[in-house]
Amino acid sequence: MTKTFKIHVGNLSSDTREEDLLPLFRKYGEVIEFIIKDYFGFLHMKDEESGAAVLKNLNGHLVRGHHIRLHIATNKDGPRTQLKKDVNANMVDRKESIHKAGQRIFRPSRPSPEHKPEMNATNSRSIKGVSQDADGPSSTNFVVRNVPPKISIREIEELFQKYGKVKKCSSDYEHVFVCLICPDVELVLSELNGTKFKGQHIEVKVATGPVNEQPSSPSREHCVRLEKKCSASITFTSALNKAIEEGSISSCKGLLDAGVTPINEVFPRELHPLMLAIKLQRSDITELLIKNGANIHVLLPQDKFHSFNLFTDNGSEYFQNHKDGLSCYQLAVIYRNIFVVRCFWRLGCLVADDDIHLLSEHIVPGDSSVLQHTEETKKAITQQLNFLKGIETNNYIQVFSALTHGAEIKGHSGSVRFPIHFATRSGFHNVLHVLVNWATEVDSVDDQGMRPIQIAVEAGDLKCCQILLENGACYNSVETIPGSEGVNNLLENIEQAFFFASKGYIEILKLFMQVVDKENYHLLNVFLNCTNSEGKTLIAAAVANGHFEVVRNLVKLRTGTSLSELVKVHTLYEKTVME
Repeated sequence: MTKTFKIHVGNLSSDTREEDLLPLFRKYGEVIEFIIKDYFGFLHMKDEESGAAVLKNLNGHLVRGHHIRLHIATNKDGPRTQLKKDVNANMVDRKESIHKAGQRIFRPSRPSPEHKPEMNATNSRSIKGVSQDADGPSSTNFVVRNVPPKISIREIEELFQKYGKVKKCSSDYEHVFVCLICPDVELVLSELNGTKFKGQHIEVKVATGPVNEQPSSPSREHCVRLEKKCSASITFTSALNKAIEEGSISSCKGLLDAGVTPINEVFPRELHPLMLAIKLQRSDITELLIKNGANIHVLLPQDKFHSFNLFTDNGSEYFQNHKDGLSCYQLAVIYRNIFVVRCFWRLGCLVADDDIHLLSEHIVPGDSSVLQHTEETKKAITQQLNFLKGIETNNYIQVFSALTHGAEIKGHSGSVRFPIHFATRSGFHNVLHVLVNWATEVDSVDDQGMRPIQIAVEAGDLKCCQILLENGACYNSVETIPGSEGVNNLLENIEQAFFFASKGYIEILKLFMQVVDKENYHLLNVFLNCTNSEGKTLIAAAVANGHFEVVRNLVKLRTGTSLSELVKVHTLYEKTVME
């Protein structure tokens, strides 16, 4: 069995996927396997050197709003891909899936019925609701009933934290479920069950069944009743804000899907839902609200500044300079939540030098724990500013460097709106090359409804046209421009090539050979990669019309434009013409 360097990856958010982390890990060496289990995962690096590099450089790295924690795994089992090779042949031959077979073979055996465990950490697996991963410490699922209505998930977490580490805390409308890593289950039950909490006696029990990882969304009828109940309340709190305070993303999703809670309408003296989610540092709920149409331009009124405890005594000058209020984006910067900040950048919020001042020691949220993220947020804003400055000054090296350090490619500034459009309009060919090779949406539209290729054609910039088209831009829906002979000829040739491909005419090879004779391989890529109004390349257009002989020859050019292949194609064309 291949020996690997195994790393435990902890503190993952509920929506983190393998593809979010794999590119980070692969920067430091070969990844043999990476699997996520709930809120943690296990990484197998090829060797100790690459594993040590991952631990050194990525421990504490921010991923989807959570700072991941890395340490060497105590269990040294190899990757599952290797274990599966050792499964008996009769097991492999079964029709059940490999995953289920692996579970059946490697699942820890259950204790015998005669065994009566004590309720402690060493034997907690035998208790209902208590589980232990093969590579992690034991955890117990508790259910909390009779919870006061105004209690937030965070307050429940704080209640349990003195007994151990809270792995997860979620609400199912009437109950709260707490997954706790604790050394003494009996102590938790004896001290919390029946205790008076915020005026009510809560009931704490060990969960007797599996706890749903994602509680089902409430029905529309339930949402309507909840909204009416909140509207009649003297606290004037919407059902959506109540769900946000409780930290229940499933409740928020249910309310938004049901459509009974207007996302941009709030009760008097109530915070906008987006502001509240940012204040509570719930990046997952913040993103959900934005995706469902929350107004990202809403302002936090000045009379609510102090309710957020944003400013120290020395921050009065800054306070006076923002009489109109703070935006959601500015609030996200103040709370040092870089995941939410990047989300705002993608949506068009402008980044500016003034954002750095929002990280001043005079502007501190009530939750001072966010201060540890100041340097990371400052670094991200600096890289974003460097990225936009590089575009503005035609410094493609600076643009590339900023992107490799995490800059958001869709970010904007006051002087650079829509980076790919700016580079095209300015004729910055090297910068444009970097942007299109960094997976920019080559056919995106700006606030004027213009695509980059339209801008390049209107400017008569043949080089920009070629860069965009060879990276998949749509060639048509653009009008020829008088006086731009090079651009017009290019578009006419592309139009002709698509006509030949759709009709199955072998003359398309002659068109390509004219390009090859001039050794213009960039232009050859333009022909092969550009798309028509239906989003089809030349090959796709030929396939759609059943012209497979044309397809075979185009594929030869697509997969490798070696001289020998081109000679074969040219010979085929001459033979076809003679016949």
